[in-house]
Amino acid sequence: MKYSTSSILAAALYATSAFAQYGSPTTGGDSTSGSGSGGSPVEAAPVTESSAVAGGATTRTNSGVVNCRNNICYSMAVPQTTASRGQGDIYFQIFAPDTFSWVGLGTGSSMADSNMFLIYQNGQGNVTLSGRQAAGYTMPTVPTTGGPVLELLAGSGVANGWMVANFRCLNCQSWKTSTLDFTGTTEPMVGAWQTGDSLDSADVNARIGKHTGNIRSFSFDLTQAAVTTTGSPFVGDNAIPAELMAGSDGNANNNGGGNADNAGPGTSAMLSRALGISVILAGVPLLFL
Repeated sequence: MKYSTSSILAAALYATSAFAQYGSPTTGGDSTSGSGSGGSPVEAAPVTESSAVAGGATTRTNSGVVNCRNNICYSMAVPQTTASRGQGDIYFQIFAPDTFSWVGLGTGSSMADSNMFLIYQNGQGNVTLSGRQAAGYTMPTVPTTGGPVLELLAGSGVANGWMVANFRCLNCQSWKTSTLDFTGTTEPMVGAWQTGDSLDSADVNARIGKHTGNIRSFSFDLTQAAVTTTGSPFVGDNAIPAELMAGSDGNANNNGGGNADNAGPGTSAMLSRALGISVILAGVPLLFL
């Protein structure tokens, strides 16, 4: 007998803490400790195995659009109030194996002059979220002015071979070279990452190396990204992208595809490695094939 991918993911969901620990949003966000702008670090409650027993999961709905390939998933959700006004909060999730030094998402057709959101491990069970920009084809850095105002939300952290950042951006509808069209069906995005040792840094200005291999170029249909919630949509069952829940290691729901990025090992293998204590703590019944 073997565990199904969806069963392993369900167990990991409960055993990685804050995924099932969100409270009801009161002011449009679930952050646990403040926000950051420019060079200010942002933090959220880290993933811990002990807190996994409490809380519960919800049905995966109303969670925006997602692009997954080789275990690196980028998700985006636009509250209807933001879409109707053309400005306001936008929610993102970066979900990836912790075997990467850093993983990034950018708005725009290339890394040059885009808004870049980088995550890397802070060495204390959480992730650091760093908003950066690059002038032309140079290494992205934290801008002194005009950068994205980001807030790391609960459910972010590092556990069981994965790192995840749930965050909102308060001003990402436009940046120095372009804007997001919330009525656009092919809004360009880029993804990049570097394999290697963990940065183990809480510094948003931490030095990073060049991305590994090709960047991933894809697009989001923002007409499908609208959500009715006013807080983070990445809660409960929605904490894990549906493509991973379905056991997809390829181009499922890519909304524009992506380059062959050789990002990492198979989902089932990674989650099997994390199964052990996760299943015991979670108390989730597993299905067998």
